[in-house]
Amino acid sequence: MKTYSQFITEVYLNTIKKTGKAVASFRSEVLYNKGRRWNPEKSSDSTLKKLSTTSSGHHIYSSYDKNTGYHYFHAYDPEKKKSTITVQGRLRNGVLHNLYLASHKDNTLPAHKFYSHLLNKEHITALASKNQSPGAKSVWGKLSKEKGVNIHGWYKNKPVNIKYGEDETHDAKKGDPSIRDMELVAHKK
Repeated sequence: MKTYSQFITEVYLNTIKKTGKAVASFRSEVLYNKGRRWNPEKSSDSTLKKLSTTSSGHHIYSSYDKNTGYHYFHAYDPEKKKSTITVQGRLRNGVLHNLYLASHKDNTLPAHKFYSHLLNKEHITALASKNQSPGAKSVWGKLSKEKGVNIHGWYKNKPVNIKYGEDETHDAKKGDPSIRDMELVAHKK
């Protein structure tokens, strides 16, 4: 999982790379607001919509940035009055691609539970990611054990069965380097 600073820096650099200019209207900047409190009920963001509430009491919101084309899903803790975790990505046909996950240091909703909720409540039909840092692999490994969630690989236009802990097909540093082209896909069973 990335720190807030890493997340903002990465999004900032990707925006410059893609657009040639530094567009800085990131939802996470508004949400995290450098650690200050954020209240979605008082937000002026017209794309912000409340979707559901998790079993832990977090409110799930979605928003869209027209400048970057990214969709965002946020978990807001009403007790702490803070957005605790956010995932952004490109949403195509219900599948959230190119994931960037950031969480507040006081986050109380684990990333795998957040992803599982998004899938099981059908806010998205699937998550898809090619880039697997050690932290991301841990999150996806835990997600694979969540009730109602299935994970498989997508490699050379074919599905690939993946069982965490038994092979290294999802780790580009081990085995065949061309495996970097494999995308992990999580969806509701």
